[in-house]
Amino acid sequence: MTKKRNGKLRTKLILMTILPVIIISLLLNGISAINLKNKMFEKAEDGVRLLCEGVKAAYDSIDSGDYHYEEDGLYKGDYNINEHQEEFDAFVGDNDVALTLFYGDTRRVTTLVDDQTKERIVGTTASQEVVDTVLKKGQEFSSYNIKINNRPYLAVYLPLKNSDGSVVGAVFVGQPYEDVHSAISRSILINTLICFVLCMICLVIVMVEAIGLTNIIKSVQSALSTMAEGNVNVEISERVLARNDELGSMADATMVLSGRLKDTLGKIIDTTKKLSEHGNSLENMASMTSMTTEEISHAVEEVSRGAITQAEDVDNATVEVTSIGEMIQSIVSSANNLQGFAESMRDADVASETIIEELAVSSDQTKEAMNKIAQSVHNTNNSVKKIQEAVDLITEIAEQTGMLALNANIEAARAGEAGRGFVVVASEISKLAEESSQSAGTIEMIIQQLSADSKQSVVIMKELEETMDLQQRKLQETKKCFHDVTVGIDNSNGETATIYTRAKDCDRNKVRIMDSIQNLSATSEQNAASTQETTASMEELNATICELAQSAKDLQTLATELEEMVDFFRI
Repeated sequence: MTKKRNGKLRTKLILMTILPVIIISLLLNGISAINLKNKMFEKAEDGVRLLCEGVKAAYDSIDSGDYHYEEDGLYKGDYNINEHQEEFDAFVGDNDVALTLFYGDTRRVTTLVDDQTKERIVGTTASQEVVDTVLKKGQEFSSYNIKINNRPYLAVYLPLKNSDGSVVGAVFVGQPYEDVHSAISRSILINTLICFVLCMICLVIVMVEAIGLTNIIKSVQSALSTMAEGNVNVEISERVLARNDELGSMADATMVLSGRLKDTLGKIIDTTKKLSEHGNSLENMASMTSMTTEEISHAVEEVSRGAITQAEDVDNATVEVTSIGEMIQSIVSSANNLQGFAESMRDADVASETIIEELAVSSDQTKEAMNKIAQSVHNTNNSVKKIQEAVDLITEIAEQTGMLALNANIEAARAGEAGRGFVVVASEISKLAEESSQSAGTIEMIIQQLSADSKQSVVIMKELEETMDLQQRKLQETKKCFHDVTVGIDNSNGETATIYTRAKDCDRNKVRIMDSIQNLSATSEQNAASTQETTASMEELNATICELAQSAKDLQTLATELEEMVDFFRI
């Protein structure tokens, strides 16, 4: 279904054509207005300057004398310009142009009249800008908008010079700004009207051409819309087809499309009928084949289930027998290890008896050595006592020697000079006695520590003797226990040999059973694999036939849909 569009092609064509013309016209008109304004201002300025130069030249040549001012007026030589005001006014005539002669910066002769007093505005001064440019520098001064008597002028000032070249005044000529602006506005208005007329002419031409083009496009659009509604029998006027432009080519292409659609649709209609008939036949054949393959697939599937069940049972038996074989193998290994352990224990028992005998001998020897050490400790203790007695004796001798040395010193002191040598000997004996006393004290401390250690050793020796006695008793008990273990090991060796022999027989029978079950398992797995492959092949065949049936049904559906779509067209 075609969408209705409300786009106005005619309006768009007109706008696309006329808008650039209008924009360009406006731009050109604006540019020309600016240029015209500048040119007219330049032209007006040139006219004012020309008049100013003419007035200056006229008064320069009217008398050969210099400019000077007196009470009765401005003179050029002997010529009084103020007395000839009519001749001065004749320079401007009836034109709205202002003329002034300055002497210095003051107006002396002018055509300007005050709006209120209606008298000439002589005696007023020029602006400072005019004075700086004209009077001081001797240069021309011009302006587009200078106010004089409250009125804007386009003005030109030229310097008045005497014969020696000195600037004594200025000539002013001005044209009212509104006169120049009015002339410019009239010229711009005329140009704008001309542009408007040209734009209207272009608009009319564009509208006529746009209407013709849109009519042609509408005729082609009508033909295409008719074909979009299913009717390929369309007609386009010969006038449109005879055009030598793109629109004529578009109309020719539309008619060619109409003809080709007629031929193609006729062939599609015949093909869809044949396609529908073949689709029905193919669907019937696929349905019958699918039923047959399903029956075969069910039968093969039953066989496959039986083979798979048998293979699973054989696999389970294989697993159980393998587990039993592994247990028998483990028993054989354990029996073998147990026999080895028993032999090792027997050897260890023999070695242990030898070691215990040696340990008993060593214990006896240790006890004898401990007795000797105890006797040695007692002897050491007795020796310590005797040393203590000797130390006491040395201490007593040292004390007596000290007393003798003291008495010797006293006697030597009494003897005076004769006993001085004896004093030295007595001092040495006193020192020796003191050192002997200190050494005896040190030895006494060592003897005390040695005596305490000796007493502690005696106590430890007594404890060690008790421990050795206990060890002797435990050793005898251990020896008896090892004898009982030896008897038990001898008994277990016979039973272990019997278990090992029977386990070896079971292991040999397990190997024959495992071979038979493995052969049966391989055969069952091969049968199950074959039935599974057959089932898979049947399933693939069934799936292929189902796809073929579905394709036939889809083909018939497509043929029906294509026939319905083709029925939309009328040829």
